[in-house]
Amino acid sequence: RLEAGTQNIPGIAGLAEGLHFVRSAGLSAISGHERRLIALLRRELLALPEVRVFSAANPACQSSVLSFLIPGRDCEQAAGYFASRQIAVRAGLHCAPLAHATAGTLETGTIRVSVSAFNTEEEIQRFLLVLKEFLRGNTW
Repeated sequence: RLEAGTQNIPGIAGLAEGLHFVRSAGLSAISGHERRLIALLRRELLALPEVRVFSAANPACQSSVLSFLIPGRDCEQAAGYFASRQIAVRAGLHCAPLAHATAGTLETGTIRVSVSAFNTEEEIQRFLLVLKEFLRGNTW
């Protein structure tokens, strides 16, 4: 009664469902799934000579987010190509200019891929196929 405005009921309900999902699935199962997907993505990206990958030196310390760039290619253009193929990635400085200054990517930014409990290995493979298509120059 002393609070101004309407409470964020959809946000509260969403948070409750998210907590229910994490409790049901188990944090270690979710984390393990995400780590397996990122490890697969990391391994495949590192095998591509045209790609520069930014990842933890120890793969066990890698989160469910992975950044890379394609030297000589615009990150925003690549992100637009992925979007045209119904794949969501982020491009740019990701609100972390100091991290990019340290990595030497302040001028170019990176392409950032993230995975969740709801992603599949098939989606990683599809992402890699679209990336290889982009690398071959088969863009819009």
